[in-house]
Amino acid sequence: MRARMIELSQSGLRVPTIAVEPDCSQKTVRCWLHRFNRSGPRPQLAEARREGRAMRARVAAPTARP
Repeated sequence: MRARMIELSQSGLRVPTIAVEPDCSQKTVRCWLHRFNRSGPRPQLAEARREGRAMRARVAAPTARP
């Protein structure tokens, strides 16, 4: 779905038109297009790594021994 939004945008379609195909809001389309423009085609990998590290830290903190 996200790749299709980017593909449609690069083909010259405007946000209101793009939002119709995946049946999502214009705000969602803008969010993904801005994220793509800012981070490139695979931002979710970097975000997943950061989230994974943060999650491991939160889980390990209460069980850590002083």
